[in-house]
Amino acid sequence: MAVYHDVQHGHYVNEPVAEERQERQQEYHMNVLARVISLIGGTIMALLGLRFILALFGANPANAIANFIYDITRPFVEPFFGLFSYTPGMGKAHFELTTLFAIVVYGLLTMLLIKIATIGRHKDETY
Repeated sequence: MAVYHDVQHGHYVNEPVAEERQERQQEYHMNVLARVISLIGGTIMALLGLRFILALFGANPANAIANFIYDITRPFVEPFFGLFSYTPGMGKAHFELTTLFAIVVYGLLTMLLIKIATIGRHKDETY
């Protein structure tokens, strides 16, 4: 930061130089990217959480809201279907361990992407 004496007003003035402005702008862009990643990851995990609750209570897939949640979350849960003995039972109350595992995986992936996006930051802030 450049410091100079303002003779007219009788005090010192701190003025950021071009390099510092550029660093601040880069950190701002890193923060924005981290927030976007966090928003996307959080939305996916929230939808998966809704799916888990709906399956746990045996929500009727013929209902428009339940059907919407089941359909929109299927691509995120589908890669994990073979991991545990998954038997689709929509409309019957069941514990979807696959969905819980997907929430954990997407949570860890989100945290990893945020760390990668903010790897050059000076301050260690979490989102």
